[in-house]
Amino acid sequence: IFDHDTKKKNLLKLLKVIYLKVKACKLYNEGNPVCLADISESDFIIQKFDQEIRKSLGDARFAAQAKEIKRFCQYFPFVLTLHTRLNHFKMMKSSNSRGDKFRGASSRYQYMLMHLMGGSESAESRGKRIKVKINRNQIIESGMACMEQYAATKSILEFDFEEEIGSGLGPTLEFFSLSGTSLQAVKNIWRKSTDYLFPAPIDFNSSESVNNFAETRNIFRYIGWLVARAMADERLLDLPLSEPFWDLVFGKKLGLKDIQRFDKEIGKFLIEMELVIQQEKSERASASATPLQNENDKASALPVLKEDRISRFGLSFVLPGFEKIELLPGGTDILVNAENGEEYLALCAKKMLHDTISLQIEAFCDGYKQVMDIKLLKCMKPRELEDIICGEKGKPWDIASLSESIVPSQGYDKLSPPYQNSLTYMSKLDKNMQKLFLQYVTGSSRLPYGGFSKLSPLLHIAKRITPEGDIADSYLPSVMTCQNYLKVPEYSSYKILEERFNYALKEGQNSFTLSQAQLQ
Repeated sequence: IFDHDTKKKNLLKLLKVIYLKVKACKLYNEGNPVCLADISESDFIIQKFDQEIRKSLGDARFAAQAKEIKRFCQYFPFVLTLHTRLNHFKMMKSSNSRGDKFRGASSRYQYMLMHLMGGSESAESRGKRIKVKINRNQIIESGMACMEQYAATKSILEFDFEEEIGSGLGPTLEFFSLSGTSLQAVKNIWRKSTDYLFPAPIDFNSSESVNNFAETRNIFRYIGWLVARAMADERLLDLPLSEPFWDLVFGKKLGLKDIQRFDKEIGKFLIEMELVIQQEKSERASASATPLQNENDKASALPVLKEDRISRFGLSFVLPGFEKIELLPGGTDILVNAENGEEYLALCAKKMLHDTISLQIEAFCDGYKQVMDIKLLKCMKPRELEDIICGEKGKPWDIASLSESIVPSQGYDKLSPPYQNSLTYMSKLDKNMQKLFLQYVTGSSRLPYGGFSKLSPLLHIAKRITPEGDIADSYLPSVMTCQNYLKVPEYSSYKILEERFNYALKEGQNSFTLSQAQLQ
């Protein structure tokens, strides 16, 4: 795979052209949908190459082949499975972000192989750790101050909340989870038209916006740093950045059709407008080319020649949805018509996809690069990054799969009623309650990519010992988030268990003070 076979390289390049064409047709709903329906991305995976890369990752010669593997994964990721690309990413980022702890290719290889093959090894077992105190009520400001101090540190950061009990992995995971939620809620930096995040435009020609430039740059630099830090330390960050955002980070040039990917309503309108403009031009060209034999023919052609459907939209040269941002100097007073419609669309695309968001994209990249090489992300597809960074999306939990990944412990076994009732309770949770459960038990509102089986350590359900003479039904479940340890009292019925869990999940968020709680 790493030889200099020109024929093989040319075939891979041709396959990439076909892959990108199929992807574009599906993305923009072009081409023949019947023909494309039977083509999936898995059809492009070449098992022989995937196995060879996977074998190379576990080979003692990996250090010598690392550059070739990295180049192959970045240029031809579509021929490899996500599992293989993830393993490659983990090995490369471990070397990249912790590089100063290695001395020589051999020790680097031994470390990365242990990290890849060990499975249960977590970020906590690697390298020096730095403890950082965070103000829960000012989580973004505290996080940005941390970035300024520890931006490029190779150590693992561990976060504790001021004036709260609890330390270690649990509060650290909660810091990342709450930081993502808080950043999503920051006013005026995101578009509001989608569940996925894309930067709101900035008017660089407005004196009112000048004061916001530095603030916006700093917060996007912080977002880049936080995303990279989460990936380096293997944390989950609840910040679902959109696919077009990642395309721009990777340097891809986007066009008018991409606007609907982050603003469906405006994007669809602009595409429809483009079609009307093309039809208008075609009709006018056809009318002008048709010989007019008499005055009656000329009269019947006049409505076609004079009709301007574009002007009916009542648009002016301002950015759709952001009327204060002019596409041209004095654009508020320039009406859009059939003659200047194409210019209007070109300026919309340029403003939305470059001019008004370039500062945010550049700042994000600057922050990310302080932690690790951003090129390593190119082995991933933009839509895969959400699951990798944010964690797995909410899926129904069934008792059978839960029992395979959740371990009964310390007083309970697979047949214990509290263990079985706990799984039954979990299987009935809707998506919102799943998030609350995960936040309460693990410190993060999502599972890692791969689900419960990828938690490290695995989730354990143990018996909570209550003081002698006390009734177990009066106690709440308690957790050790740093160990994914859920301690459940031996409740007398499923109904009591459900009530106590519901209370704990709703009242036990955003603090580490409910661990020893007893209902009065």
